Amino acid sequence: MFPRLHRLPPPSSGRRRGPAKRALAAVLALTLVGFATTTTAATAETRSPAPALAGDAPHQLAQIHLGVKTYYTTHTMDDGVKLGAFVIQPTTPGPHPVLIAPSSWSMNGLEYVGAAQRLAYESGYLVVSYTSRGFWDSGGTVALAGPRDVADVRAMIDWATTKLPGDPSRVGMFGISYGAGLSLLTAAQDPRVKAVVAMSGWTDMTRSFAPNHTLNNGGLSVLIASGLVTGRMDSTGKAMIADWAAGRTGLVEEIGPSRSPVTYVDQLNKRGTPVMLANAWGDFLFPPGQIVDYYNRLTVPKRLQLAPGTHATTELPGAFGIPDTTWSDATRWLNHYVLGDANGIATEQPVRLVPQHTGPGLSSPKADKYQGFPSFAAVTTQTSRRYLTASGTAFVPGRTGTLASSPTSKWAWSITGASPSVADARIPAGMAFVARSAAAVFQTEKFPTGATIGGIPRAHLTLTASRNTGTVMAMLYEVPSNGGLAKPLSFQPVTWAAAPGSAVKIDIALEATHAKIAPGSRLALVIDSYDASYRTASKLGDKITFTSPAGDPSYLDLPFGG
Repeated sequence: MFPRLHRLPPPSSGRRRGPAKRALAAVLALTLVGFATTTTAATAETRSPAPALAGDAPHQLAQIHLGVKTYYTTHTMDDGVKLGAFVIQPTTPGPHPVLIAPSSWSMNGLEYVGAAQRLAYESGYLVVSYTSRGFWDSGGTVALAGPRDVADVRAMIDWATTKLPGDPSRVGMFGISYGAGLSLLTAAQDPRVKAVVAMSGWTDMTRSFAPNHTLNNGGLSVLIASGLVTGRMDSTGKAMIADWAAGRTGLVEEIGPSRSPVTYVDQLNKRGTPVMLANAWGDFLFPPGQIVDYYNRLTVPKRLQLAPGTHATTELPGAFGIPDTTWSDATRWLNHYVLGDANGIATEQPVRLVPQHTGPGLSSPKADKYQGFPSFAAVTTQTSRRYLTASGTAFVPGRTGTLASSPTSKWAWSITGASPSVADARIPAGMAFVARSAAAVFQTEKFPTGATIGGIPRAHLTLTASRNTGTVMAMLYEVPSNGGLAKPLSFQPVTWAAAPGSAVKIDIALEATHAKIAPGSRLALVIDSYDASYRTASKLGDKITFTSPAGDPSYLDLPFGG
């Protein structure tokens, strides 16, 4: 149920709004009309513009409904930049517990209004849902989750607990994507933050955008395009765009650590701030491996939820106020650690997983679909080392190697660099159609009663190349017994630099996975040199040869679970 919101006359000002401001006003108005249509006419309500706070814009949108006041305003930062914000709070006297919610990349403060109204109505929070610096109605330039962004969040906490009726002893944070990262970064630096819920966020910026020196071309393309449409880049952002266009990873690798929550995990552990993480297995921006590693390093009260889907799909409906499992658990987490509610969440299994390819993907799965574990390490009950083996060295159409229990060394498999093989890290593929001239393919035996893969697959490879640099993509698939499309389970790209013809040793951890393997299916490792989502350093025509030396065989460690 959404409160009814109404457009109030805009404040008088000597300046005309620019096209972007007028467009935003239209979006706000249309969205608020949509909110109004969901409320019955019989519901009693009052309407009044709340008085403007010193130094801030008068409220342009305000309403009171079911004991919750919602209004739009701006707040001025210490550098004079005004950030647009929705304030959602109970009409009862404060002080109220506070939640600060920075918007996602390319989104504005409307993003969380639905969820915030529910949180205010059901739990009594004062929520500040604001547009991150440089986007939409907020001034300044996009700071790429740098120190200026963290300073903005802390200033919002100051505002909510001094100028608004917020309780400085009960402050929490939540956010999706960009807002999730900012929440984790701030919690490590501000002792007032008592709990965090980070959904579809990053914990390691470098691993997100340049894993193993390989540009996440698909993810960065989406962020750059949306950022240029809805925001204003600062000099660092412009330089990063130039690096992306040139295929360089240098700037991402340079600035990534200072903008990564994992860098400050020891600080957060020292503060003891409880953290809930919720992400999707198929997130094309922030794959799950980095989230798992960050979770494992936390020593605070913690919770990890992973489910089928891609970036923000499991929690976006809940941001609009639609009940779902992710937001229900997030609310219970905040209520326990911010409000002190004894709701049982602290006694539940902290790792909660829905196997890949079993959930809706576009929304949060039902609560009973999650399987609980005491830790992520407990997802793996045994590890099986499978050696990459093949016959001979000659190219044969349809050639398929094996993932065997013992190694063999008298084989080699050459592929053409930067050549599409049909296989893709995130898209189902027919194994029969994967070009063996562009990819090496190795399969296990069939699993007659099925199996569960759970944990971190790890590969050790030896290769030689005709050029001094290149990229390979390792992909793990479930291959069905009927010969249909194989399902992607995990992957990892790696880019190397070495003298042409020299042996290159590669050790890579593939992305975290949890999947139920159907009876009769096999597992397959596919290694090629081209993926639509990542920028390859290989050139078309490069020769890349995989081998398995007798003293150092190539292998794949498969994590099996119960």
